[in-house]
Amino acid sequence: MASSDSSKTRRRTPAAAAPTGTVLDDLYLRPGFLVRRMAQLLMSIAEQETAKIGLTPPQHVCLIALARTGGLDQISLGKALGMDRATVGQVVRRLESRGLVERTSVRGDARRKVVLLTAAGSKLAVTADDAALNVSRRLMEPLEAPERLQLTQLMTRVVESLNPQSVVPIEPPRR
Repeated sequence: MASSDSSKTRRRTPAAAAPTGTVLDDLYLRPGFLVRRMAQLLMSIAEQETAKIGLTPPQHVCLIALARTGGLDQISLGKALGMDRATVGQVVRRLESRGLVERTSVRGDARRKVVLLTAAGSKLAVTADDAALNVSRRLMEPLEAPERLQLTQLMTRVVESLNPQSVVPIEPPRR
């Protein structure tokens, strides 16, 4: 196991995605491989940061979305975050069981339920927003400021372009 000093040194030293001179170099440089690996790293960081506040990454992002929108029905919440119905239903149930959200009927449509933050959920959403900033900071730490902006712009272009092809396309809520 490497000491923390050597891991700090490794982090500061610019490095390729993987060691060079291996039979897998071409694989390590493929966009699909890099995106998958970056997603793995992101999830590891997100799980660490959200665990500090007692949430999972999906619960975390739901709290933030509900705080910013003032509440959404479950279907709209799932569409806003690219989550399928089953996943968003499980996340909302868990948040509700913890007293962080409540579902309330919409006037004129008893079947439609809007998910709203409780006082405890609103308080935790502020902490969740801070955790999200920590995730982003840690993920982008190896890059200089202009590189962070460029990477974000490029990822946004790819995501927006391919969104319609997704199994669960993101549909931002209407204002």
